[in-house]
Amino acid sequence: MDTLCPRNLARRQIKQMIDDAIDQLPTQFRTVFVLRQIEELDVGEVAETLGINAATVKTRHLRAKRRLQRTLAPKLGNMLTDIFPFASEARERSATRAAIHGDWFEAWARSA
Repeated sequence: MDTLCPRNLARRQIKQMIDDAIDQLPTQFRTVFVLRQIEELDVGEVAETLGINAATVKTRHLRAKRRLQRTLAPKLGNMLTDIFPFASEARERSATRAAIHGDWFEAWARSA
């Protein structure tokens, strides 16, 4: 597959935006987010690992996701509009949520 095709270029750019946004999270939110989303630990495992209670894990995870959504929505919305000029606001929001939770492009394609 051509690494310079628009789809691959867009994936690389979005991955970099997401990585940068995660890096900008406060440490307490970033740590929980990485353990839950990337390392795929459950709430109990994160709580035990960090020595905090499960409710705190849930709160920090939710706050991290909300911050990422606020940070990424404007950036991804603009990028997706440039790549897919027919994109609606609802699809842009869906793509942002998918980017935070997993593979954005497949979620975007399924919503088409």
